[in-house]
Amino acid sequence: MAVTFRLSDTPDEPIETRGATPEENVSYWKQLHESNAYFDTHNWYQDRLRFFGLDQISRILDPKQDDTLLEIGCGYGRLLWHLAPLVKNAIGLDLAQAPLTEAESLLESRGSVELHLGDGVTLNPIKDESITAAYAFTVFQHMARSVALANAREVARVLAPSGRFLLQLHVGDGSEDVMATPGEQSVGYTAAQAAGLIEDAGLRVERVERELLLKDYPAGNVAWWWVLATKHEASSSG
Repeated sequence: MAVTFRLSDTPDEPIETRGATPEENVSYWKQLHESNAYFDTHNWYQDRLRFFGLDQISRILDPKQDDTLLEIGCGYGRLLWHLAPLVKNAIGLDLAQAPLTEAESLLESRGSVELHLGDGVTLNPIKDESITAAYAFTVFQHMARSVALANAREVARVLAPSGRFLLQLHVGDGSEDVMATPGEQSVGYTAAQAAGLIEDAGLRVERVERELLLKDYPAGNVAWWWVLATKHEASSSG
């Protein structure tokens, strides 16, 4: 279920930057990859080509044949396997080498694809204004707020003018501290905080949808934001 609404309908709440330090947050997820404590036992990762999230990315971001497409947190290459053939160039960035090694094999015949090992806080080595479309799925919701803001500002740096960015976040009351959630380190955002994250990065919010995940979470208490943003010539990557 997706609901589109005006941002003026939401309260004016500031984006918070408390939580884990960037080093703690990045180290945590690297350790999960190295220990196989999360990804190798999580049922969603057993199907390497699972369609989860693909419909929303395809519909809202609308990848085009002339796009240079960036996925932040590409993992094992599942989404790029589906999306890379639709664009001119595809780039995947992840903070752990193990999933990238598997992604290299998976994506070798899926068009023009580059994969890079990142540091989890910047989008190095992606060049300034080299990306026309970017997305992050089940990635920013696991970042400490300070890390999410740093990554969003990096998106503003690498996006070309008129470039699009689709961000997925976990819906919450805005008070969660990412380090206070054991096992998965998730952090929730209000609609105003989700919009504020984009605006603080120097991008413009174009569209916000709320997806209630009844099929995947029958209890009905889990929802996501999908935020589409664009970069305009007057925008600053600050």
